[in-house]
Amino acid sequence: MAGTPQPGNWRTSTYSGADGCVEVAHDGHLVYVRDSKSRTATLRFGHPQWTRLLRSLK
Repeated sequence: MAGTPQPGNWRTSTYSGADGCVEVAHDGHLVYVRDSKSRTATLRFGHPQWTRLLRSLK
């Protein structure tokens, strides 16, 4: 299993406000999501699962 991406690979959501941010990174196989205020907890998704999640949020 791949490790968590390095800090320079994370991007902040353009929808995040000043009080809270969601950061996303990917390594080619998995998509990682974390809260910028609590970077120790990271969710991992395969690309098909990530795509379904994004479609369900629209």
